[in-house]
Amino acid sequence: ATVRGGMTVAAHGAGMAFAGQRALRAVAAPVAEAISFESALADVRKVVDGLEDPVAFRQMGRDIQDLSMRLPMTQQGIAQIVAAAGQAGIAREELLRFAEDAAMMGVAFDTTADEAGQMMATWRTAFRATQDEVVELADQINYLGNTGPASVQKISAVVTRIGALGEVAGVLDGRTPKKVIVVTGRMVSVVV
Repeated sequence: ATVRGGMTVAAHGAGMAFAGQRALRAVAAPVAEAISFESALADVRKVVDGLEDPVAFRQMGRDIQDLSMRLPMTQQGIAQIVAAAGQAGIAREELLRFAEDAAMMGVAFDTTADEAGQMMATWRTAFRATQDEVVELADQINYLGNTGPASVQKISAVVTRIGALGEVAGVLDGRTPKKVIVVTGRMVSVVV
């Protein structure tokens, strides 16, 4: 049997099924994204002190959503960085700035924000540094990577290793990360 214009009933039905499938996907995608965000936010609640309070938890969710409007990251990605920072002991008041800095560092270092956040958390712990000091350290690494023979990835890898072992080996000796980067830049330049 044919319908108007020579189209068979089967072809007409297939077209309607295809259109219905596309409409269902259009509705399902935001639902799936919302579920992923809620799951990531639950991880944040587990590792960040003070989010047992429903008001504080809702506010953290809204803050992450607002941040996702300014950064080229999904809400889920930002929530994952916030959870990792919380697990690393970063204070709740600093978590959103930490996530924003990680996203920007990820772009500058040509890496993911998640990897950048992991580096920043390691540096903060190893150097006992503030967020401002870690951002300054990242800026200096980026500068050295852009102007010297060593890549940002190599310099940051050495800084991470020095941070983990430097105090034990007496390399840090109470120095700030700013002073350590000068030594690291020279070391990496010699190796390269």
